[in-house]
Amino acid sequence: MTKIGIIGAGNMGSAIYRALSEKFTVSLCDSSSEKVTALDTQNACDKMDEMDVIILAVKPQTFESLSLNFEGKLVISIMAGISLSRLPARAVRSMPNLPIQVKKGVVGWTASAVTSLEDKKLAAEIFSSFGTSIEVQDESLLDAITALSGSGPAYFFYFTELLAQKAQQMGFSAEESRLIAEQTFTGSAALLEANSLTAENWRQAVTSKGGTTEAALKELSQTLPPAFNSAIDAAFNRSKELNS
Repeated sequence: MTKIGIIGAGNMGSAIYRALSEKFTVSLCDSSSEKVTALDTQNACDKMDEMDVIILAVKPQTFESLSLNFEGKLVISIMAGISLSRLPARAVRSMPNLPIQVKKGVVGWTASAVTSLEDKKLAAEIFSSFGTSIEVQDESLLDAITALSGSGPAYFFYFTELLAQKAQQMGFSAEESRLIAEQTFTGSAALLEANSLTAENWRQAVTSKGGTTEAALKELSQTLPPAFNSAIDAAFNRSKELNS
């Protein structure tokens, strides 16, 4: 069985460990033994040389100080701002997002020129353990993935906050407002998952001519698209800056 070592037991590293432990032999390494033992496992930094795959789930500055031997191993990085050129030759660079914690993530990834077809198949299998994966041939598209899905959960949470704030302004309690906002968005997401209808299909279905939803969407269409596009462009440009 493929042996996988994860370096880094933060939010993302821990989520990956939990997902992969169901299918693979996985060892975890972190400078904080408390983070590792919280996952009911042992700190296995001394076993990383024995691994077939190393997943780098650390901060970029920590990566620079690692003194591991990556020879003969497939290296998978989830680090932001670290391009393939800065990774070992046989490497996959990826950008997962926060919902991997509930196995609903999106993972954009690309592989270096020397990775084999088997390496890519293994990477895809690993990523499928915690969500949907999208392989890109052009590494620069990972900056786009970062702006779209990497930062995307924050957009969702922000809109949820705004709806809750407006509910309070309209007279609901803080708890009622939270429930209204959260259940509205999570319920809508569940509808998308329930069948093959698209977001556009559902939007059209709920928008009656001359109704309240149409009035709201007319207002949003004037200001939201340009602001939203500018926000994503800002994230995209910042990702490119970090990679330069």
